[in-house]
Amino acid sequence: MENNNKLSRRERVYQQLSELTQQITLKRINSADFREYDAAGIGKCLNITMNNTCMELNALVKDGLVVKILGRPVYFFAKEDLEKVTGVNVSQCIWENYAQFKEALNAPEPPYAEGKYQRPEADSRRQPLLGKSFAGFVGADQSLKKCIDQAKSAILYPPNGLHTLITGETGTGKSHFAEAMYDFAVETGLLDSGAKFVIYNCASYSENPQLLLSQLFGYKKGAFTGADKDTPGIIDQADGGVLFLDEAHRLSPEGQEKMFLLIDKGIFQRLGETRDYRRAKIRIIAATTEDPQNALLSTFLRRIAVAINIPPLEKRSFDERIQFVFRFLWEESENIGKPFCVDLEVIKALTLYKCQGNIGQIRGDIRCLCASAYLDYYCQDPKAEQVVIELTHLPDSVERGLCEVSFSGNALFRRYVFYQNPFTIVDAAKGDYESLVCQIADV
Repeated sequence: MENNNKLSRRERVYQQLSELTQQITLKRINSADFREYDAAGIGKCLNITMNNTCMELNALVKDGLVVKILGRPVYFFAKEDLEKVTGVNVSQCIWENYAQFKEALNAPEPPYAEGKYQRPEADSRRQPLLGKSFAGFVGADQSLKKCIDQAKSAILYPPNGLHTLITGETGTGKSHFAEAMYDFAVETGLLDSGAKFVIYNCASYSENPQLLLSQLFGYKKGAFTGADKDTPGIIDQADGGVLFLDEAHRLSPEGQEKMFLLIDKGIFQRLGETRDYRRAKIRIIAATTEDPQNALLSTFLRRIAVAINIPPLEKRSFDERIQFVFRFLWEESENIGKPFCVDLEVIKALTLYKCQGNIGQIRGDIRCLCASAYLDYYCQDPKAEQVVIELTHLPDSVERGLCEVSFSGNALFRRYVFYQNPFTIVDAAKGDYESLVCQIADV
């Protein structure tokens, strides 16, 4: 065997994983007994920290050398060795969950233990791969799994997909989710790469319904005072792509009715046109914070086949809340080009405080937190290697939110590696967000 001292850290990680993968059998695949095939197990064998191991593994995944199965824990296999021992061509490097991975290898189900009921893997055969579009979503295989499945079905359904309504409180990520649906349509080849994702906020001209309709549908010369030429609208811009109608409840009843022909037959008229119809091939995704039964016409709702409700932050799991906190800290570290040294109490506060504005508020509060810490860094020691974030940097909104919470969460925090240290280093220059999640998860 080649001397390990001459190998780079990445080569050592790959060599260790290759040796482990060569020991795989169908029996082990059935039993999912791969405790040493995660970042913690591989790193322990090589005396490398889990964070660094995870960083190297994710780099190998991007290079197409390693297969990654999402879940808790995250499993890794050397792709070439996996194909040799199973005799199966593994075409995907990232898998949504272990059930899909096992299905791809055509591994038979293990027999049920006598006298014990074992729940079968539900719907594992019908689920398409997660792909890149939704893979970055926190909770993609947990609280958002049903939402993502609905989104995929709306995009994939022949011949032209299904129009969709996304509901949810302010700040839950409806716009981001709609854009991921568009990305998924492009990723799967159902839309051309040049197809547009056009956003129209129906609140922009809600006080002037006629102006809103002229912006949306366009208008004919002479349709109203000041209409001195034929002017295309938002629908013309979105032709061949996706039209995202944000705050759709602000669209007037007349505007909703004018959408009927477009939804039903793919035709519409500009304002002022009475005879000619224009054609547009558009997938419509609408979003609202209101109860659609009260805010939209029933005749409009009947034409929207898929309704997706994005859960509020309070309905998301504890694990997901922590992931949001670290993700946004990581993004701010990337923005300023400096690592953060974050007080454990700050992480606990960000995870626990009552956050009325959902994910959008957490992102904003963390940005304010980092800006306050950066000011101290800039004024006190701008040559320091790290920006220190302490409780004194917490925004007032976080402190007020903490007053509404009596739960300490210590029993849950103990499951995470970061809880063992008074400070946690968040450095976007080392690895990526996925490696950071691996670092904090006690796998």
